[in-house]
Amino acid sequence: MKNTISVLTLTCLVGSLAQAQTYTAVELSGGYISNSVSNGAAAGQAGVGASARATLWNSEGVATDLHPSFLSSTSGPGWSTISGQSGGLCVGSGAGQITQNRPAAIRWQDSVATLLADPFTKYASYAYSTDGAQIVGNAYPFDTFRDIVVPGDSHAIIWDAQTGEVAADLYDGNPVVAYGVAAGQQVGYEIRGSAEARLWFGDRRGFVNLHPARFDSSIAAATDGVHQVGYIGARVKIFAETRRGFRALLKYGAVWSGTAESLATLAYGARGYPLASSYANGVAGDFISGYGEAKDRSARTQFTHAVTWVGPDHDMVDLHNYLPEGYVYSRGTAVDASGNVSGYAVDATNHAHAMLWVRNP
Repeated sequence: MKNTISVLTLTCLVGSLAQAQTYTAVELSGGYISNSVSNGAAAGQAGVGASARATLWNSEGVATDLHPSFLSSTSGPGWSTISGQSGGLCVGSGAGQITQNRPAAIRWQDSVATLLADPFTKYASYAYSTDGAQIVGNAYPFDTFRDIVVPGDSHAIIWDAQTGEVAADLYDGNPVVAYGVAAGQQVGYEIRGSAEARLWFGDRRGFVNLHPARFDSSIAAATDGVHQVGYIGARVKIFAETRRGFRALLKYGAVWSGTAESLATLAYGARGYPLASSYANGVAGDFISGYGEAKDRSARTQFTHAVTWVGPDHDMVDLHNYLPEGYVYSRGTAVDASGNVSGYAVDATNHAHAMLWVRNP
């Protein structure tokens, strides 16, 4: 692919719908990162002593520790994190002596944690998302390379949310990961030289290739059963005084409606910065979550801000503007049907703080 662009100043056009949106940023007690949000409740990972522990927060930021007791032992407390939730069901991963200190996929039903079934003798497994009926993630089997045991290709796994048993393996000869699930759809990517976005319907056969022609990479990160979101990447030639002819990988937030041809891109622009990348990682109806990166004329990232795109025209709201002073970096990670966004912000001392941006009525 040969893409060539000139350095032009990008202007962020914010529509009337986005202008009407305001948010309140809530710092989540003790948290490093919030990975998901549902009905105003965030979930992710908090620090307790030397251990990172799965945690659920209410809309006021009050924490409930959900770290599984079976991961703790005399050798240490282990670690855990929640990556997705739906109603009373949370999913994520953790490790401890019982897992031989390798990551293992976990579900929490009404705060009670259990390990998800092993799809095979595994090196590691992760659960990323659930819609209450299915859980998706990935797992790595053991492989042998020159008599050395190593992790093999990634397999995208679907688990039954009620039983915790494996319902399907989406592996079809190339590494695959499933990041999102809703209403019988699963989304993620397949490695074919580079990452290519995929949409599945419960089986490795008959998937939809969301990867757009002439782009260098793509990933689908989430779905609400109607739309799929993620990013597309393109290597472009940058004409700048300091790096003339330099090729940089720029990424653009993407939203699909079931086909590669339905692709629409999600803009991020910051006044005074000529280049940008954007990433989408959550979708619920009219709301999409993610983050944007402002770049200088040499494509070097200057700052990263959590954002949400709102409405049918995908108007952008910069959520970083609602943070107190002192935060230098932020990302949105997921969004619920009310427009509340989970994520995190990093302060000037490089400490991460789990955040919830509550959409004001």
